[in-house]
Amino acid sequence: MANVIEEKGEAGLKPDHYRNLCTHCGVNPRAAENSTNHWCKECNAEQKAAYRVGQIARAECQGFVAGANASRAALAVYFAQWPFAQFSGAQVAAMIQTVPPPRPTG
Repeated sequence: MANVIEEKGEAGLKPDHYRNLCTHCGVNPRAAENSTNHWCKECNAEQKAAYRVGQIARAECQGFVAGANASRAALAVYFAQWPFAQFSGAQVAAMIQTVPPPRPTG
């Protein structure tokens, strides 16, 4: 029975050399051995840089959506002045071009 345990090693655990490597790239040592973060400094830096780029893209998208919603609300208020009017597409396009842009309320 002792021979079977010795052949398998420490119950399938990896040797210490592999335990201290980055789990993302598998090449560099971890940033801190006792930390719960299993990535090296280079992988952490790459991930943080990519996250910042994503944050900027999300902020731009949120700003665009907020602007589109503000424009939609401003046009609804503008056209509510004429509840029974019938407009052609060309007239509406010309009126939209003359409407001043909405102003921030915050």
